[in-house]
This record gives sequence, C-alpha cells and structure tokens, in this order.
Amino acid sequence: MNIHHIGFEVENLQQAVEFFEKQCQMNIINTLKWNSEQIVFLRSKSGMVIELTEGHNFDTHIAYENINLTDWIKHTKNSIDGPYQVLDGETVFVHNHQHPWYEICSFKI
Repeated sequence: MNIHHIGFEVENLQQAVEFFEKQCQMNIINTLKWNSEQIVFLRSKSGMVIELTEGHNFDTHIAYENINLTDWIKHTKNSIDGPYQVLDGETVFVHNHQHPWYEICSFKI
C-alpha cells in the first residue's frame, strides 16, 4: 500500500497552514468539514500530502491508500471505525494493540 497522507493535529490551524505554505512551499489542495472539525490537505512539490486539523492532543497518523476498501475490511482482523464517506470515496480508522491507530483511504484528494 502507498501512503495517502500524513495527518497532524495542530494548536492553530491557520498558523500551521501559513507555515507549511511559506516555509515548506506546500499548496492547499482541498479542505473539508468532518463533523465540527475543519480539515486542510496540502501537497508538496514532490507530491507528499499532509492533513492538518486543529486540536490540543497533537496526534499524528499515517493514512494508507487502498483502492478496494470493502475487500480490505472483509479480511482485516483489526478493530475499525467506519467506513465513512469522504469526498469521492471512503475511509476507515484502524485500531489494534500493537500499533497506534492509522487510516486506510479510498478517496482522492
């Protein structure tokens, strides 16, 4: 599986977006509202995508790309939340006792 994006929870979303735009030369490629949470996706010139959300836990996660999410869900032995409809596809959040949570995505940014 390829990496879809890396997610960061930041204290101030606007300041973080400005930092990544100016200091890292990244561009906003999409924004969305998830429940009450504003999410911003940025892409670097090399194609790396990050997801920024505002919060106080400073969590991070890695999201992997999977085209056939339904098939993957049938075969996983991990505990999942989802699938959730996001943009033009779906995502699930995976939890297990050996690894921190991660995300599997089938949506295009």
